[in-house]
Amino acid sequence: MGKYNREQSHLATSLIDRTLTVTPDGDILGEDIKRHTYIANSKEEFMLLYVNILPIFIDLSNPAKSTYAYLLGNYDSETIFEIGGGTRSLIAKRVGMSLSAIANALTQLKETGLIATHGKGMYQINPRYAFKGSTHNRNKALKAIIELGCKDC
Repeated sequence: MGKYNREQSHLATSLIDRTLTVTPDGDILGEDIKRHTYIANSKEEFMLLYVNILPIFIDLSNPAKSTYAYLLGNYDSETIFEIGGGTRSLIAKRVGMSLSAIANALTQLKETGLIATHGKGMYQINPRYAFKGSTHNRNKALKAIIELGCKDC
C-alpha cells in the first residue's frame, strides 16, 4: 500500500448517515448527519474486482493467490505483459515463494482463466474478473481477449 500523498490524494464521500430523533407524537427533536469518507492516493489505484471471481479465488492455492495479487498490483487488464525468468524471480522474491511455486501458480491462474495467455510467456489479466479503467475500455479488452481465442475465460 502506498504512502499518503496530499498533492495526489482524492477525498471522496462514500456514505452519508442521517439519523432523526423523533418524539412519540412525531415531532422532530434533532438531526444527526455523519459523513463517512475515504482517502485514495490516486484514481489509478482503484481496480474493480467482479463477484464472479469469488468461487475461483476461494479454490486457488496460496501461491496462486499471492501471484495474482502481485499481478493485479503491477499490471492492468489492457496490457499484455511478459513474464520471463527475471520477472518470475522478482515475483518469487516479492511473495516469498520458490520459482517452481510461481510457475505452478501461473499455470493455475491460466487454467482458471484469471489470466489469459498470448503466446509463450505473454499474459494478460482477464478483464472478465478484474479491471482498472472505464467500462468502455473493459468491453474493448473483453472483445480483444475473445477474438484472440479465449472464449471460455
